[in-house]
Amino acid sequence: MGGVLSAALKARGHNIRTIAVPGDPNRIATESSGIACHTGSLASFEDVAHVMNGVEAVFHMAAVISFQPSARDLLWDVNVVGTYNVLRAASAEALKRYVRMVFASSDQVYPTRFARYRPTDENHPKEPYTFYGLSKVLGEDMIRFYHRSETSLDISTAVFSHTEAAKEIIDPNGEYSGPAFYVNSRVRSLKASSTHHAGTTSNSELA
Repeated sequence: MGGVLSAALKARGHNIRTIAVPGDPNRIATESSGIACHTGSLASFEDVAHVMNGVEAVFHMAAVISFQPSARDLLWDVNVVGTYNVLRAASAEALKRYVRMVFASSDQVYPTRFARYRPTDENHPKEPYTFYGLSKVLGEDMIRFYHRSETSLDISTAVFSHTEAAKEIIDPNGEYSGPAFYVNSRVRSLKASSTHHAGTTSNSELA
């Protein structure tokens, strides 16, 4: 998502900056495309404020996506604390100039997999069954609060459903494509979802 968005923004003549985690294997290719990368973490307000200094628009696309219970601390640090840090930094910039911001959320907030009705719309109750979905609900709540309280910070939320690159679709162990297209991954997913907590059943338990 970020790569496609960045290419579109570059085509319109915009300068782009992003935060790259230490050791990011995509950093060289990203910088080669003309995007400035700053090493850091969304969980660090100082890192976020540094990279956002002087910006006029913010696309908050970054998040950890995992349905494993062992990832909950990381999900909280990046998706919840990270979103709070982005909002804090954007609000500080909005005191100097008008700032436009877009926050990427997920259909996991409803969630569509266990929707009460279909097609699922934005009026559906937000009842996430994964910690990742919860982190996105909390992000949306923070977005609404800052949109109301910061008059110079104009924020929208884009709720994405399923998006994948071609190489992800053909990966039998992929987080999404595996259960969708491959029998073994589908069986694991169904066993996990039977508890209504996707990702709670490890491979070793299924052996």
